[in-house]
This record gives sequence, C-alpha cells and structure tokens, in this order.
Amino acid sequence: MRVLPSLRRLCKGTLLVLISAFATFSQIPSKVDDSATVKGRVTSNGRGVAGCAVMMWNPLFNEPPAQGTHKAKTDRDGNFRITVPPGNYYVWVSLPGFFVVDDGKTSQQLRASTLSAGEESDDVNFEVERGGVVTGKVTSNDDKPLIETRVTLIPTEPLPQIFGRASTPFTSTLTDDRGIYRIYGVPPGLYRVAAGELLAAYSSMRVGRPALRRVYYPGVFEELKGKPIAVKGTAEISGIDISMGPAEPIFSVSGKIIDEANGEPVANLSVGLAVYSEGKRIGGRGGAELSGPKGDFKIENIPRGRYSLYAPGSLYASESAMPDHFGNSEQFEVVDQDVTGIIVKTARTASVSGFVVLENKPDKSILAKLQALRFHVTSIPKVQGRMVSFKRFSLGPDETFNVSGLMPGVLNFGLTTTTPNELSPFRILRVELNGNDQPVEINAGANLTGVRLVLVLATASLRGTTKFLNGDKPGTIRGTAGLYDGQTLVGAAVIDDRGRFLLESIPGGSYRLIVSVAISGPKHETLRSEQTIDVSEHQALDIVVWLDPRSKSP
Repeated sequence: MRVLPSLRRLCKGTLLVLISAFATFSQIPSKVDDSATVKGRVTSNGRGVAGCAVMMWNPLFNEPPAQGTHKAKTDRDGNFRITVPPGNYYVWVSLPGFFVVDDGKTSQQLRASTLSAGEESDDVNFEVERGGVVTGKVTSNDDKPLIETRVTLIPTEPLPQIFGRASTPFTSTLTDDRGIYRIYGVPPGLYRVAAGELLAAYSSMRVGRPALRRVYYPGVFEELKGKPIAVKGTAEISGIDISMGPAEPIFSVSGKIIDEANGEPVANLSVGLAVYSEGKRIGGRGGAELSGPKGDFKIENIPRGRYSLYAPGSLYASESAMPDHFGNSEQFEVVDQDVTGIIVKTARTASVSGFVVLENKPDKSILAKLQALRFHVTSIPKVQGRMVSFKRFSLGPDETFNVSGLMPGVLNFGLTTTTPNELSPFRILRVELNGNDQPVEINAGANLTGVRLVLVLATASLRGTTKFLNGDKPGTIRGTAGLYDGQTLVGAAVIDDRGRFLLESIPGGSYRLIVSVAISGPKHETLRSEQTIDVSEHQALDIVVWLDPRSKSP
C-alpha cells in the first residue's frame, strides 16, 4: 500500500478532537435534485411546542456558526422540516425558557445526522421542558444598583464531558438599569450564584471602569463557601441578592517596544496583556492600540495582579498585513501605582515561499480547481507559551505562494475551497524541503524558500451503516468512525442516532476502519469493530459494519 507520510503527522490528538478538523470536508455542493430533508417534532409533556428554533450545521463547529447554519421554526403542532444538501450535520433546538431532555435527563448532547442524496429523515425528534427562574438584585457596597454586571449560575456538581455541546454548562446574564437580573430556563439542580467577572482584569479593561471582584451569594469571595440554590421544576426563586465589595483600584502600564537586535524603537505594533496566577498564565486580552513613532505605548484600566506584555496584541485582526516584529516583556506586578518603563523586546517575523505539485496526474478539469483552493499555514512554537501565528494564502497563476509575518515554529499547512460547503478534490500529502519530507521549522527573521506542497487527489467517499449481530439496535447509540493509514488518522465522523456515518475527501488506498459505539440503555457498554477497507479514486463505497455485543471495548 502507498504510504501517506505527511498524514501520519496529523494524528496528534484523540479521535474526537480530530473529528472537527476533518469535518471541513464533510459537505457536498448543494444540488436541487440531491437535496435531503429532515423532519421531526418538538414536544413538551406530550404536546407539540410551537415557535421552537431548529438548527442544522456542519460538525466542524460545536456551536451553530454565524454562516452556514440551516434554520427552521416549529409550527403550531411542534413539527419542523429542513431541506439541506446531503452530508454530515449536527441538529439542535432552542427555545427561551426551555431545556432539552434525553431519556428523562437534562441533555446538551448534539444530535448527529448523516443524510444521503434525496433522503427524507423523519425521526429527528426532541423533548423539551420549561425550566425554573432565579432572580435578584446586585448592588454596590453603598447600596447602589450595579448596571450591566454579569451574574452567573454555576452547578455544584461537575457536568459530564459531552462531545458536541450547544450551550455553555452554566447560564449567565447581565443586570438591567435597576441592578436586577433574571435567569430563566434553568434545569433542575443545585447552583451557586456569582456576580462579577472571574478575572477582574477582564472587566475593568473591557468596559473602562473599576474592577469588581467576583462575589458568591450570599456575599463571600470563595466559591465553595457560597450558599447553593436548589432549582426545582418551573418555580421562581427570588430574592437572591448580592452586595458587591468595593471596587478594586485600577492603574496604567506604559513602556516601549524595541527591536532587540539593534535597540531601535518599533512603531505601529499592538500590545496585548497576559494575566498570571500562581505562576501560570490564566488568560489575557488583545490590544488594539498601536505603539507610537518612538515605540511608546500605554494601557489603561489594569487592576492589581501579575502580568506580561506581548506583541502583536491582535494576531488575527490584521492577518492580511501581519506586522514584521513580535516579542514579549518580562513578567511584572501591578500593586498600588502606575507601572512605567516596561520594555517589550521584539524580533523579526519570518516568511516562507514555495510551490505546489501533484502526486498523480488528474485530468485538466480537476487541475483547474487548484486556483479555487484556499490554503493556510500555522506556525506552532516548540517552546510552550510562545505565540502561534496563522495565515491564509492563495496560489499564484504558476502555482507558487509567498507568506510573510510568521512566528517561529513548526509549519502546518492545510487547505479548503473558496466556495462555501464545496468539497475539496485534493489533500496535502506531504511537505518537502530540500528533498526531505520531515516537519518544516522556521526561525525568527528567516526567509524560507523552495517549500514543496505535494497534493494528492482525494475524491473517494465511504458511507457506512452499523448493525448488531443480535438483532435490533439496543437503546441510544453514540459513536465515532475513524479511517487509518497505519497509525495515521485519514478521516473521522460522528455516528448518528440511526447508526450511520459518512467519510469524504479520501485518497485512494487501503485503510483500517475502526468503529466505536457507546450504547445507553438498560446496559451501558461500548462496542468496537475493526476491518480493512480498500477504496479507489472517485469511488463512493457503501458498507455495513457489524457490531457484536459480546465484543466490548475497554
């Protein structure tokens, strides 16, 4: 079998993490005759729920994206119908004041759906229940209402780790002009109520006002000392009032950005702020302000704490015109006064250029698609805590490329198409430099040339259906299908509730297909199947994967 060396380097995470990366290739261009239809019903206590929003989107995202989400609303009887191109999807519903229930329990598990051309699926149903309400007032230490202060419900018990989540594991809102907050649609359970931001530095720098340290009901700073609130059914729990402590003082930080090599000031470079706690970086914020002609900068509204500065502070905001310097400052403390004289030492960013070649010789119609590809490169630092850079680029008329503004690190190339939801007919087989296909690393200030991106035609697809040797599907299933070349993950997909999955944009070859399914019901168990699959270019292969309940995964 032909070995895919560069694909081996892709397998660095778990199967579930890599599903999102390969879901980029999971959609087929929209054709009217090939459309699939999803029908279902949203009910509550046996009755249809009208006006409930239903969303379907590419599994690349665990949340409905701003673009590319297919939407509908339920009718008066709770029914919905959505027509989409065939492919892999997540399906979810949203209705203010309600939460989703699965097997009688609160659920945040997204529904996976694999659809064939012309198919009509009519069994995507949801059960919802109306939640409870928690309300109260947030005031300052002198009893004045606090406006636009965040209030958060935090479950006292950790939520299960769920792959694919359509909402955050706790609910939050902002107080109104009276300092009143009202959180509704809360599932049953025990919660602690907190007012203020977890990191006061975020609040003060974002809104430009004194920071308020997070306080837990009934008025303590430690989360575990907060009094739990029991939410039951649709009851409203009122009077959960919180009085905040005095505002923390805020200060400014100023300094200068210089080129470490020659000591010259660096102008027009943004500065970001990193926040530390107990020696570890716990967050930060980007910066939109640019350094002056002499490299000078000033950042306002910073509370007490330990920080460092980094540049550029807005890595992705100016992706098309990346700055030519990057760097960091030493860590420093903000205690009781403005901090001045901070030096951010920078070095030059790097650039890489090269060209694209094809491993095989496809016909001219496919070659023409090269110009429709959109490439990207990420430089991943070898030292933990260093900055990552990401740049998109397209090929020139002669299949060449030139990318600047890269941070030092190991280069990772990828590609998509310029047309939304269009399937790419290529994959990057390997990246070569001087005849070597080992990982390409770039250093600060380097101008790396002669990089070869070797593409391979990837037009095969694999559609599978899981079945059970002992008869009907037992209970609800959740699972994944992974296609491997040796130990390298070539493609992966979520198995839907009907036991089906779809893998696309596969190069021709021989692979291992590993299917793992978790079954919930009277008995919770995990089943696993492994088999060899041979696919040819342009082939659309359909298979059945048999699962034996007697063969369980560890």
